[in-house]
Amino acid sequence: MIWDYIGQGEFYPRISKLIHIVDMQDTGVQKAGDFEYPSLIKAFNSKKLLSEEQELQFDKAVEFAVTVLSSMKDAKEEMDDAKEVVKNSYFFQGNPKVIELEKFTPHWTSYINGISQPNVKAVVWQDEEEDNWKVKLTPKVPGRFELNAKPLVQDAAMIFVHSSGHFAVAKDEAQMAKYLASQIH
Repeated sequence: MIWDYIGQGEFYPRISKLIHIVDMQDTGVQKAGDFEYPSLIKAFNSKKLLSEEQELQFDKAVEFAVTVLSSMKDAKEEMDDAKEVVKNSYFFQGNPKVIELEKFTPHWTSYINGISQPNVKAVVWQDEEEDNWKVKLTPKVPGRFELNAKPLVQDAAMIFVHSSGHFAVAKDEAQMAKYLASQIH
């Protein structure tokens, strides 16, 4: 079905749920709100039902749908990868309040935060591309800005400390270790 059309052999429950919602709108079982996905697809419809314009609009709607579905699939795979990265992480310099990621993933906050791991206050990783070390404080709740630790303070030895104190950059691992020893207790 749709999996073959978008070139995916694997089943993704969230995508199936989205397709079900579109189908409910399409069959009249449930009307979608103005900015819900089925209404966005419906917005591609032409006033001329059996026309070349309608065919073009249909192709645009399919392209839009494939983009959304592919993005959802990619997001699911990125979350699975992030879960694996977090699973393979370890304490930075033996400090149980600081987790070191073997590689950076922007989705680590879904698995390391004040709810899932309240004792962990910060996450560090080596940025090999920029040749430095970075630290970010854990959020109390995923997707929110409230921190699970006291904000990091400015330090002249650091390359950068964000004014809000949630993020900092050190030139190397030793500098990061020294900085965090004074920040995370």
